[in-house]
Amino acid sequence: MPSRANLATKPLVLKRQKAKVSTRSSNFPASAEVTVCDLPFHIDNTLTYGIPDEFVESAKIGSKVKVPFLQSEKFGYIRSITRKEVSARPIISIKPNFGISENHWGFLQAIAERYATNIDAVIKFVRDSQLIEVAPKKTRFKPRFEF
Repeated sequence: MPSRANLATKPLVLKRQKAKVSTRSSNFPASAEVTVCDLPFHIDNTLTYGIPDEFVESAKIGSKVKVPFLQSEKFGYIRSITRKEVSARPIISIKPNFGISENHWGFLQAIAERYATNIDAVIKFVRDSQLIEVAPKKTRFKPRFEF
C-alpha cells in the first residue's frame, strides 16, 4: 500500500468561476423572438430579446445568437424581428449569415408536432448552414411544338 507522502497532490477545484456579464433590461430599437436551445422541456415558446444597435443590420431570421438566460448564456435562433422600441435583455452576439433558414423552420416544426416533442429536441439534430438569399430562377416556357 503506497504511503500518502508518495502520492501526487493536486489542488482541489470545486467550481470554475466566470465573471458574470451584466445583462440588465434596456431600451432597444428592435426586438427579436428567439427560440432558445437547451431549455427545460416545459418551456416551448420563444423569448423576446432586444437587438443592440451594433447588431440591427446583421440580425436576420434564422440567425444563430447567444442570449442570456437566468444566470447563464445559451444559444438560440431568431424566429422573428420587430422594428419597434422595446425594453428587454440584450442579445449578446450574433453569427451573421449562419443558422437555420426560414424555409426549414416549418419543416422542423412539423417534425416536432408529429413526434409530440418540442422544437429544441429537433434542433439538436440539425446542423447550422450559411443563410443566403436565393432568387427564384426565371425560366421561360419553351414549347416543344409549334402550332
